[in-house]
Amino acid sequence: MKVKIYIIILLSLFTMFLISCDKKKTTNHTQLTTSQALTQYDAAETNLTASLGARDATMDQITQKINALGSKSNRDANSDISALFDTYVTQSEQTAAYFDDLIALEDAIIPYGDQGKNIFGSIARGVYNIAKNKVVQTGQQARSCWRLVSGQKSLREVLVAPDSGIPFLSDIAQRLQNYNAGCDATIRNEILANTQDNPIPMSQLTGNTNQEKLNYYLNLPDDDPLKKQIRGDVIYWDDEQKARAAALAKELAEVAVKKVADEIGNDTANDIFVESQSDGQDDDDKGTLNLTINNDATGNPPIGSSVGKTIIISKKNQPESDPRITIYVNAPQSINQDFPSGMYDFIVLADGFIRSTVESLTIVQGQVKNQMVKLMDRANNAIVIQNMTADPETVPLNSLSKISVNCVSTIGQDLTFTWAITGGTYTNSTNQQNNFSFKPTQEGTYTVTVTITDGENHTKTQSIQIQVIAAQLLIDHYTFSNESFTDSKINPGELVTMSLYIKNTGTTDLTGAETAEGLGGITVAFNSTPNALIPAGETGIWDINVLLPVNYSETTGSLLFKFATHDAANTPVTISLPVDFPVEFYVTINPITAQPVTNRVLTLTGKIANPQVTEAVVILDNDLEHELIANVSNGVFSRDIAIGGSSSVLNHTVKVMAVSGSNTEEASTTFTSNVPLSDIRMTLTWDTGGTDVDFWCTDPNGAKCFYANLTTSSGLVLDFDDRDGYGPENITTSTTIPGDYLVQVHFFSTHATGAVPTSCQVVIRQNEGQADQSTTNYYGNISETGDIWNVTTLHIVGTKFTQTINNTYGKYVSESLPPKAK
Repeated sequence: MKVKIYIIILLSLFTMFLISCDKKKTTNHTQLTTSQALTQYDAAETNLTASLGARDATMDQITQKINALGSKSNRDANSDISALFDTYVTQSEQTAAYFDDLIALEDAIIPYGDQGKNIFGSIARGVYNIAKNKVVQTGQQARSCWRLVSGQKSLREVLVAPDSGIPFLSDIAQRLQNYNAGCDATIRNEILANTQDNPIPMSQLTGNTNQEKLNYYLNLPDDDPLKKQIRGDVIYWDDEQKARAAALAKELAEVAVKKVADEIGNDTANDIFVESQSDGQDDDDKGTLNLTINNDATGNPPIGSSVGKTIIISKKNQPESDPRITIYVNAPQSINQDFPSGMYDFIVLADGFIRSTVESLTIVQGQVKNQMVKLMDRANNAIVIQNMTADPETVPLNSLSKISVNCVSTIGQDLTFTWAITGGTYTNSTNQQNNFSFKPTQEGTYTVTVTITDGENHTKTQSIQIQVIAAQLLIDHYTFSNESFTDSKINPGELVTMSLYIKNTGTTDLTGAETAEGLGGITVAFNSTPNALIPAGETGIWDINVLLPVNYSETTGSLLFKFATHDAANTPVTISLPVDFPVEFYVTINPITAQPVTNRVLTLTGKIANPQVTEAVVILDNDLEHELIANVSNGVFSRDIAIGGSSSVLNHTVKVMAVSGSNTEEASTTFTSNVPLSDIRMTLTWDTGGTDVDFWCTDPNGAKCFYANLTTSSGLVLDFDDRDGYGPENITTSTTIPGDYLVQVHFFSTHATGAVPTSCQVVIRQNEGQADQSTTNYYGNISETGDIWNVTTLHIVGTKFTQTINNTYGKYVSESLPPKAK
């Protein structure tokens, strides 16, 4: 988890404000008929894609102008780019209004049947609503990025601005902070070099030497006008930072909603793949989709190449702040495309055709998925039947069978429904427009047919077959075992064994073959028995291994148990039994029993109810700027926390937060502490995850306190070695000795490849917790394995402390240091 939690809290109100803002409507859709809404759909989609194209063109202008900036500061160019970003935000708002148009049209398309309304409308409405909100936010966050890189605002000023657009639960603020760190590293080199054509205003930096001027710059607050100016000017004289600024603004603009078109050529497939990738998902975690778009009006022929087709692809189970929506304009009739593994919704549109949706299509790693999307031309389809369903499809004798047809009149007519049954006798038939039910009274195959007629005598007919069998099966109950996360519940990301107890409540023994399938992205493993027997009145037990995706966000999971058998006439029938079960995601913290805590290091433990989640965030005493990252292994976390010293008992609150898919859960607990005060407490924090940065202090005897020597004979103590990013690491002592203490920061290693620009902060407190406590802050930047920052030297004579700011940089090869225990 890369996001700083204080940003989550700070920005949630602004995000809610943005989401709730009314968008400018472009069309009045009040009291539209279904026919009018369908007729206007193509124009609304055309407006949307044209608006997205105009937005993309503006971003192309922006990136070109940023990359074309000269070597000297040009305020006119800066203003031109700022104006283009304002235009981009306005275009984003216009695009959102076109999404609003499509939502209003969906609301006006009123089909017959509750399931029909869901199929016809909710998928599209859900995707359009997400895209509408995010397209505005991404425009604003791209502009916020420019305000930062051009020196108009500091990161804090950007984040608190009401039009920031930076979403909570994202890593955008961290990436902007990394950009600043890269700027500072470049600025540091220029200040120290102080060449003849130095672009830094050295005369405005206080100090007699280059090192002193650098120290002055690094210790300026981020909001200081001089620091903003120097950082903002970097894009004029450093080509690498200039390219980073342009690429970052473009990426932030497209991160949630991206438009691609077939004329891009070979780049299209890559754009779709990248946009559909969840954060941190491996490139090899992918499957292939073969999708064809056909017209089912006359035998499923392909829709001609001259007809423009748009495919809107939305990845499901994404965090709310990080949706992945791709709008593929001018798509071909067939696409063969690699997709990252996951579950997707598709909306397919074509001029003159009624749009179609595909819900929860699952792409599995290493597998090929074939999918046909049928579009019906409006001219020849006055009545459209979306589907016809039976509940259940295999009916026990004398039990109620319910049939529903989901349909719509594309010309706005009222519809009448005529139902007919063949294949056997029946009782208790009930006709309620598009819903029909009856009780079959003999075994066999029944055919139920509905004829739908409108006021202009257009008709459409659909049939469904129902198998009737004397036997009856039901799910008596189920149990869990072999959990990968033991809590007697099913959790996201978990593999469990579900034991199904299937009871034969009929009077006939049943022999057959059983199968099971997971729904909604859930996978199952099941050993089928060809001649399974369930005697009449008895219960059989079947064990099914059930695996939920790591990002599963629903509170309910489902699978389908099927039993293939024969009726009395030896006709094959399949009995389908749906199984729904609760899915629970939560966070717990184990009790802190020893209170008050008297050790400076407290080990916090607990559980995250998702065995595949790898990180959680820990916040102590609402210190939102210094959240801690706890590693999670198979649902269990353990995190050491450094407690400050105090002269009396203190009350504390600790909170743990974790994310699973689009769900965020948290737990909190309280404890007390009374940790002995220290003469010196030094704290290191840094701003990158996946980095192992070490804190060193060498005492006057030459003994180094660091990860391989946690304590020295002089009394220096390192609380713990944080290997996964952010810190903190603390070195304390209550027994100072006269002499010099050298304080250093070392970049030991990183989980990433290449340089990782990292900003570090060292806080030194002398006489901790006392009335005469003094606090000094130091700021530095390191990037690569082996980098070392010489922070300061503490001089101790008697009880007096003085400091000499070193703030120099060098190399110390990590391989020459003692290895770290695994």
